[in-house]
Amino acid sequence: LLGKPVAIAFSQSERRTLRSTLLRMKEAQTGTCEWSASLHPRQGEQFSAEIAVSPIRDARGATIELRWTIRDVSH
Repeated sequence: LLGKPVAIAFSQSERRTLRSTLLRMKEAQTGTCEWSASLHPRQGEQFSAEIAVSPIRDARGATIELRWTIRDVSH
C-alpha cells in the first residue's frame, strides 16, 4: 500500500465506513479512530485488518497529516 491511496484496498461498502470515519474525525477534531475491516489489495489476498488513523496537527490544531496503522489480524 505504500505510495498508493489507501482507499483502493477497501471494498465499496468499506469505503463508505472509511469516508464517514475520516469526516467524523475532521469535524469533531477527535484523536485516533479505530475500526475493523476486510481489505483486498489489488495484487494480494483479502485479509482482516484492524485499522487506526491518528491525525497529526499543527500548532493551530489543523490536521496536516494522517498516520495510519493497518494490522493484519487474519491469522
